[in-house]
Amino acid sequence: MFVCCSPDVFRKLMIHFWQAILPHSEYVFFFIDLFADSLNSRGQQPWERGDEDDAIAKEAFQCVKILTYREPQNPDYQQFVSNLKMDAWNMFNYSMEDSLVSLYSWVRSQHHNV
Repeated sequence: MFVCCSPDVFRKLMIHFWQAILPHSEYVFFFIDLFADSLNSRGQQPWERGDEDDAIAKEAFQCVKILTYREPQNPDYQQFVSNLKMDAWNMFNYSMEDSLVSLYSWVRSQHHNV
């Protein structure tokens, strides 16, 4: 199954799935993480929240594959992002954070303005 939603909603879905009487080994979930939130978990695992459901979530995530965007690391891309941030500030008085969400949202909004 392919699922695209917030990480917290996906975790809840997986907990409910694991508690259901289903043949768990016959399912694979592909979590589409558009903004790489699962990579920014601050040292935690994607299933971990520090609550009573962590043990169930850990088991449920055994049948999860996370598909996410990895920001390119080449110098050309880094220069493009740097120029984009500078242009955003100089042309629109808009300061961009270093996150995929803000970068993607700003590029999309400017594309729609053209």
